[in-house]
Amino acid sequence: MKMEIWGIMFAGAALMDLAAFGTVEADMNWSQYQHDARHSGFTSEEVNPPYKLAWKYCFLPERVARRVQAIIYEHRVFIGTQQGNVYCFDLDTGQVLWKNEDSTSIQHSVGCAGGKVFFGSLDGCIYALDCGTGKQLCKTHTVGPFTVAPLLAEGKVLMGNHRGVFYALDQETGDMVWQYEIHAPILNTAAYDNGKVFFGGEDIRIYALNAETGDQLWVSEQLWGMSMKDYCPMVHKGHVIVRPMTSFEAEIYTGVHGKYGSWPNSLPGGWWPVWGPGKWGKGFEERYQEAVEERAGNMPVKLLEAQEAVIQHYQEMPEDQDMFVLDAETGKIALIPPHFRVNAMHGPVTPPAEDVDGYLIVPWVHINHCWARYDIAKNRLVELLIPPRPTNADENLNVSCGGRYVFIFHCEEGNANYTGVYDLRKREWNSINTPGDNVTWYDNIQSGGNPASIACSKFLHILFDTLVVKTTREEVD
Repeated sequence: MKMEIWGIMFAGAALMDLAAFGTVEADMNWSQYQHDARHSGFTSEEVNPPYKLAWKYCFLPERVARRVQAIIYEHRVFIGTQQGNVYCFDLDTGQVLWKNEDSTSIQHSVGCAGGKVFFGSLDGCIYALDCGTGKQLCKTHTVGPFTVAPLLAEGKVLMGNHRGVFYALDQETGDMVWQYEIHAPILNTAAYDNGKVFFGGEDIRIYALNAETGDQLWVSEQLWGMSMKDYCPMVHKGHVIVRPMTSFEAEIYTGVHGKYGSWPNSLPGGWWPVWGPGKWGKGFEERYQEAVEERAGNMPVKLLEAQEAVIQHYQEMPEDQDMFVLDAETGKIALIPPHFRVNAMHGPVTPPAEDVDGYLIVPWVHINHCWARYDIAKNRLVELLIPPRPTNADENLNVSCGGRYVFIFHCEEGNANYTGVYDLRKREWNSINTPGDNVTWYDNIQSGGNPASIACSKFLHILFDTLVVKTTREEVD
């Protein structure tokens, strides 16, 4: 293990500025993957429609991995590329303030804290850079490559590598605080809450460690699924929520296999058992116009009752489940949510995001593949978010929340699945596609997905190696 000495940063007035800035960090920064250590995907910052392009930056020929989320810190934007470069942009103008070329391929998001940028690389090193200058402050060598984002909590950098070793480094000194080995690759970004670190291994188990000591607190039973790659657990109201990669059965395409036919459309609680072939036979457009109350957000009583059948199905066929809710204290299964296995062409399914009222936004099935608000206390989906046009069951979507707005992003704006911003108060969708953007998009079959990040009256999204930054039209005009 080789450890290089960290540089000394920010003295005097700069330190006072950082301390003062910390009081508004929740709203002004999106400083690590999915905003915070719990990976809530929520900020109170609101970006009001209508929207307009502020600026964009194409990284080609370098390319940006699909897992990467733009990180916003101290009014700057930080992104690492597959070529191993880290870029720092001015959030308002898009000007490249610096570019660091010290590492090899970066496969996930960076993270920022205490005036430093942290990230892991395929060379098996954990790096720290000066946020202001891009100068390398530390390069810690480990035994295997990283394809996860750093978790920043309790003054530590926490992340696991492909060799199955999970590391905790001190953010200030770079010293190794502790390490823990699970004997399975770690391709899952860790989450933190209440002194505990949570992450999934490729043995399809969730681990909970003491953040201070690295001691194991619990290991879950083996969950159903093929991989924990790309995404992360999220911690919500004393629960750890994970969505492993599952395999779609042949029936989703052929309708030949399985008990329910063309799954998930005919799974208990889905379109056909609830509405019947007569109503579905009217087609999306006519059904959409009829479903005024549902489109307004209200969950019909019939659909509330039908969710019990979904839960019963997963009790009988747990291999169909891809959303697991664990008790954060014990690691035991806390409940079976009435979810649907949709919006997952690339494998792992998008984690939920918290909304302004403390519900979770999750994919669901109604008139078509859509979204819903999940009340974990009731274990029910309580409100519908139905896009204005049909969408696909098997294409990736990602979700983030800013105030009353829900940001639903396909990896291709304007393609098969609906990309838009939903206003939870007005219960209406707002388009993000504005004339003259000229954002190029290509294929969508690859690992992971790029959720939006939100701060300072802007939202940022990465579409096929292009960073797109949009803001309210009034701000640009």
